[in-house]
Amino acid sequence: MVSCCNFSTAPVEEKATGNCAHQVGAAIAAYGAGLTRTVEGTYAPAFISSGVLCLVAGLLCLLIGRPLAADKAPTATEPAATAAA
Repeated sequence: MVSCCNFSTAPVEEKATGNCAHQVGAAIAAYGAGLTRTVEGTYAPAFISSGVLCLVAGLLCLLIGRPLAADKAPTATEPAATAAA
């Protein structure tokens, strides 16, 4: 199964795995919301928890692409360490 959004250059297998994980997450969320409605009589806890998870995911997205200081390669203004001194 291939996602309908083929904007990435990832191999087909990775796209299918990402889509599968998305579908499993959606199924778990739908079941959890239904269970909450049955037990509590309201969808409020499901809406609140989904909002909190969205905020956490958004904050985690801010960290994407930022290398740690130890992983940072020297730039043109920072001389690399030389073996001969």
